[in-house]
Formats: sequence, structure tokens, C-alpha cells
Amino acid sequence: MHDLHIALLKEKLSECKTKKEEAILHNDIGLIESRSAKYDDAKNSFIMSLKIMQEIGDKSGEGATLN
Repeated sequence: MHDLHIALLKEKLSECKTKKEEAILHNDIGLIESRSAKYDDAKNSFIMSLKIMQEIGDKSGEGATLN
């Protein structure tokens, strides 16, 4: 079930209209991956989210990703 959710969210990445939407999706993917014990994948997703939040200067987004 988690794999299906991850796949659907990854498909939505190409539909993002803003970098913030993309970062939020990466964070959501990371949360599901961590719940599925895919810790390396989750780490990569969180790092991607964090990099985007830093790139766009969204401090609250950075905090949410680090949380």
C-alpha cells in the first residue's frame, strides 16, 4: 500500500507548479518511505525537500522538513 502512495506522489512531482509544492511532495514521500522502513530513500527525499526550501528561502519550510 505504501509503495502505491509513493508512486502516486512521485508522479505528481512532474505536475508541481511551484518549487514549494515540489519540496512538500518530497517531504511527504520521505514520511511514507520512513514509515515503510525505506530509511535511505526517506533520507534522500528529505534532503531534496530541504535543499529546495533553502533554495527558495522558505525558513518555515526548512523547519518543517527538519522536524
